Parts: sequence; structure tokens; C-alpha cells
Amino acid sequence: MVLLFAAGNIAAQGKVSLVRVESSIGYFTTQDQALAENTSAITTAPGFGVSYKGAQPAFFVGVGFYSHKRLEIGMEAGYQYSSTDDSEYFGPQGQILTESVSISSFMITPKVRMNWIRSEDDIFEFYSSLNLGLAFSDYQYSIRTQENGSYPQPTGHLCAAGLRFGKKFGGFMEIGIGNKGLMNFGLSYRP
Repeated sequence: MVLLFAAGNIAAQGKVSLVRVESSIGYFTTQDQALAENTSAITTAPGFGVSYKGAQPAFFVGVGFYSHKRLEIGMEAGYQYSSTDDSEYFGPQGQILTESVSISSFMITPKVRMNWIRSEDDIFEFYSSLNLGLAFSDYQYSIRTQENGSYPQPTGHLCAAGLRFGKKFGGFMEIGIGNKGLMNFGLSYRP
């Protein structure tokens, strides 16, 4: 809410000089971690186990507004689908059960970005950013269907270090932790 107010205030002053549009893909996200924890909580039978597919990509698009070269505010939206392969484990009566779990998440987060270093010719940027928002997640179990459900949950991402190369069209890569993944890279356009 504060970010939207600040964006409106900057726009009302007529000082918005640039808009940035980005699309990205990230790996090793917090949703991957949630699925790994969920499947490892299943009591496995000796000789059987949980087969987790590993990191699955999260896709994001975003738009940012800034009035000067240091601080930027914006919004991002993302989607990730994660699933396990069939997992075999002992059921309550000792039978062997095979189950799969999938999580579909749509995320929307306001974003604040600080450009620490920016070249005079605007071709290079070194930055950090913080996103905080909501993920709308849908959990689907093939056997434990009583646990199926959709619900909102808090989500976020902290980009510790990001690099962008290019003037109008550019590429970027980020290292951080959260819903966009440990590694995140993509394309950016700045008119």
C-alpha cells in the first residue's frame, strides 16, 4: 500500500522519467523448499522413498517506476508449478501407497529496488531489491485429498546482488532468496 502511494505521489509530481519492464525465470525457490519439506514429511517404507522432481522454474514479469537513478518502486507478478513424482510409502494399515503432490502458485508482490552503482552511460547497474506480497497457492494430493486446498500465504524475495547490462534492452541476473529463487535471470526494457 505504501509503495502504491509512493508511486502515485511520484507520478503526480510529474517526475517519473523512466519505466522499466522485466521478465525473468528463477530456480531454487521457496515453493521448491515447501514441496521438498512436504514430501519428506511422509513416512517412507524401507526400500521406498519420496521422489521429488527438484527445482522447477518460477516465471515473473514486473514493472518499475523511478524518478531518479537510485531508487525504484514497482510491482511484480509470478507463477510456479511444482510437483513430486509418485512417492511410495506405508499407509495406516501397512499397505503401500503411491501418491503425488502438486503446488500451483500465483504471486503478486510490490518491489523496492536500490541501485548502488550505475554507470554514467546507463549500460551497467549493480542493485539490491526487496519484494513482499502474497502467493495464492493450490495444493493437490492424489491420495490425502482431505489436505487439498487453495489459500493465500505471505511471500517475498530478497535480492542481495543484481547486475544489469544494456541501455534500452538489457539482460540481468540476480542472487537472492525467496519466491524468485536463489538464481534469477531475465530480460529488461527501459524506454
